[in-house]
Formats: sequence, structure tokens, C-alpha cells
Amino acid sequence: MTTTRGAWRQRHAPPGRALVAAAILLTTGGVGLAALRRVPATPLVYTVTVGRGPTAAIMDAGGPLFVSNDADATVSALDAATCRPLYTVRTGVTGVLTAQAMALDAGRQRLFVVNSDDIGTASQLVALDARTGAIVRVVRAGHNARAVAVDTRAGHVFVANAADHTVSMLDAAGLALVRTVDVPYAPTAIAVDARAARAVVVGYSDRFHDPDERTMGWASLLDTGAGTLLRTVGLGAGAGAVVVDAPAGRAVVANEADGTLSLLDTRSGRVVRTVPVSQGPMTLAVDARRGRVVVMNGWDGVLRVVDARTGTLLRTAYLGSPPSVMAAPPRAVAVDERSGRVFVTAWGRTDAVGLPLGDGWVQALDASTGAAPVTIPVGVAPVAISVEERSGRAIVVNGGGVIDADGGWQGQVLRRAGQWLPWLPWLSPGATARPPVPGSVSVLAPSAAL
Repeated sequence: MTTTRGAWRQRHAPPGRALVAAAILLTTGGVGLAALRRVPATPLVYTVTVGRGPTAAIMDAGGPLFVSNDADATVSALDAATCRPLYTVRTGVTGVLTAQAMALDAGRQRLFVVNSDDIGTASQLVALDARTGAIVRVVRAGHNARAVAVDTRAGHVFVANAADHTVSMLDAAGLALVRTVDVPYAPTAIAVDARAARAVVVGYSDRFHDPDERTMGWASLLDTGAGTLLRTVGLGAGAGAVVVDAPAGRAVVANEADGTLSLLDTRSGRVVRTVPVSQGPMTLAVDARRGRVVVMNGWDGVLRVVDARTGTLLRTAYLGSPPSVMAAPPRAVAVDERSGRVFVTAWGRTDAVGLPLGDGWVQALDASTGAAPVTIPVGVAPVAISVEERSGRAIVVNGGGVIDADGGWQGQVLRRAGQWLPWLPWLSPGATARPPVPGSVSVLAPSAAL
């Protein structure tokens, strides 16, 4: 496991038209070929190259931005104010143990990374010094670890082990195992309410003896101090994403297969309301200042704003045509709590199997007024987004990928014909191989949604 310095590139959007790369993702490995096209100038402030196949980001207010690079099995740290790379750390093994989730303990200046591959290989929990990138400790977790969360007040780290049906509670300082909690399902997501000293663990049944149970969702409430399992309740089918609004005392779970949200009381663990939100709720974000939860549905292209306490639907906003295939990726959502703006990523046009045909974009809108969203082109395959609290800038993680500038279906026909009839050079559409498009971070100015 090594630490290296990253490269930094600043790009100010010119007053006229900006030159950016258009691309098509062919594999999940994060290697790519790109074709260039011109698009109108945007509020793009910086473009910073990170590792291959970045999938997630986490940020502390006023501290670094951390990006996990799945294809490299590394984590990149960037200065949140300038986006200047600070360091890159190899935390796993390429193709064997790659980052599934990250959690930050700002008080102890520790970044926790869960690495996992499959049920046959024990997962790892890696603790980094967030300031230097030095690896403090590596310990084994359960099998197929899928999520990690930390309660900085209680000083405990929680890891969801899907294959083991357990939650590991470790000491945040030394990573000693404190307790292993059994749950009757495969846990895949965790959110912590530090005010209530509670962790909400969400997952699904995978008991194959009963086919109806495989999609049933569950949530467990844990005491983050003692690790005690306080309650387990049934949720809707396809329970996945979970967020906590601590001031409201609510946890919100998206039940993708049911088309509902479950609102839980974080002190008692009881489901206080089930809210219908139409087909496929997949991503959530919290506006704790206003007591709202923003939910993006994957299949109808509609963003909904829900009152976190009552479950009342406050507003809907249509963000474009829904994906036409099941392979389309979920959209990432972030909220700027100071301004009330909501940012949603999209991959842009996709082909018949859900792969992007060009650059992605971010749609920015005011959730209070429901004004028409502003569309801002970013990089290839945007997969995550965060908002820097102090500046109000939106930080977008672009997955990049293999890009094939094949000229559409005509180019594909010519390529296939060239393979069948190699002695006819005029059938060849020409060389399409171009340098790979790496993962990157795009930073949008605070005025992006104005």
C-alpha cells in the first residue's frame, strides 16, 4: 500500500464556448477513448484528474475531499477549497479488494474505507490518517462488507457484512472489534444519528427457501454506544438507500421495488409513515436546515421533495426523459443547505443497453420554487456529487470509462463489415482508438443554479 502525489489541472470556463470531451462508456474498468465536441461555456471552475473508475466521494466541512477509485483500488484526497490533489493511497488490491464505502471521523482525523470483493474473500477495514494519507491500521471485517458508518460521539465504527448477516462494531481509535451484531437479513446500508446515539442498518432478505422474502426490506436500530440491537422492523421491497435527518429525528429509507419511502423514528425505530413516491426511488439527500428529504426516482425522471417529519410531499420537479432500459445508472443527488439548491447528476444520452453516448450533466434547481432546472455539462459518467459547505460549490465525480467514437450505428456497421471483409480497406471506419478517459472531478461555481 503506497502513497503518491496526484496531478492537478485547473480550467476556467472561457467567455465563449468551452471544449470538452464527449464519450461512451464500454466497460466498468474506467479506461476510455474520447471524441471532442464543442458545448456552450458553463460554470465549470476546475477539472481534476483522479484515479481510474472513481465511484464515490466524501467530504468534511473545511477539510479534504476524498474520492474512491474502484479500478485502481485507491483513494485520492483533494483540497476542497482549490481541488488541488493532496495524495493518492492504495487501500486495496486491484480486482480483488476494492472500496465499497467510506466514512469520515473528523474529530479523530480518520478516514475509514471498507474493501470487499465477494463472499469468498474476507473484507478489510482500512483506517487512514486523513491529513497525510498514512495507513494507520488494516483489520479484517466480515464477508461481502457493503457499508461503513461512524458515530464520532460514541467513538465506534459500524460495518455491514451482507454475506454474514452481521454488523461489526469497532473502536474508532484502535479498530478493535467491540461487538458483532446478528441481523436476520443481508445488511447493505448504514446511517447514523449521533444526536440520538443510534445507527439505522438497512438491507434485504436473501433466504432462498422463500422466494417472496428475497426482496423484502428490513431496518435495524442499534445503540451506537453499547452496540445493542434495539429493534428490527420490516420495510418495503427493495429497501436500499438510507439517510438521517438528525434535527427531525427521522431516518428515511428508499424502497425501490415498492415505490415508497419509509420514515423511521431514530429513537424508537418505529416506522411512522410510508410515503408513496412512484416507481423506483433510488437516491436520497437531506436538507436538515429545512427538514426536507429529496428523492430521485430512477425510472420516471422526477425529483420529489418530502417533509422529513410528516412525510408530506412538498414538491415535484420533472428532470427529463426517464431511462429506457434497466441498465441505466441511478442519479446522484446533493443539497446545498445554505441556498436550498438541489443538484442531480445524469449520464446524458445512452444507447440501447444503457451506456452513455457522450458527456454527462448536472441539473441544478431551487427545490422551494420548482423553477426550471439549469443543465450544466460535466464529464463522462458522473456517479457522485457533494456540496462544499463554505463555498457552496458543487463537486462532481465523473467515472470516466472506455469511449468508442464509432460514429453511431453507421460506424458500427462499417466496423463489422471490415471484420468480415478485411481485404476491402475502404470499409474500415478508421482508427477509433484514442487515449483513455480517466476519472475526474468537476467543480461548479456557487452561481451554477442562478
